[in-house]
Amino acid sequence: MKPLLVGECNPYYREGDDPDRYALYPLPEGASGARLARLLGMRKTDYLRSFDRANLCAGVWDKGAARERAFRLLSESSLVTDRREFVLCGRKVTEAFGFDFVPGELLTDFLLVDGVSRMRRFACLPHPSGRSRLWNDPTMRTRVRELVLGLL
Repeated sequence: MKPLLVGECNPYYREGDDPDRYALYPLPEGASGARLARLLGMRKTDYLRSFDRANLCAGVWDKGAARERAFRLLSESSLVTDRREFVLCGRKVTEAFGFDFVPGELLTDFLLVDGVSRMRRFACLPHPSGRSRLWNDPTMRTRVRELVLGLL
């Protein structure tokens, strides 16, 4: 199972489109997905093959809708897909999942499924939009790259 990259919302979304089809997509060059692929040192094709991708909102950020989608993704991870790794892109996304924003850290939670305790891991990243100053710290770039690539 591939780790799931989770972003806020796609500014290129058009009504009626699949909201996740181009979530954190590596095109156009200035998009968050392209920036994230570069920060991870990955070619676009490897990036697309390595991760599943989703946004919490379609079109415009909505905190309530984001929390509902985060809950659905977590529910699906435990009941349907058995997904155990998530890459949370930015403060808003991290908080929608119920965590404090600690960029560059690996967060964990546990759930009980059929009497078995399962661990899920959440890599917490600064948002890759280009607006976060946290990426200016070269140690953050290295830490995030090692953290995310370690999930693969």
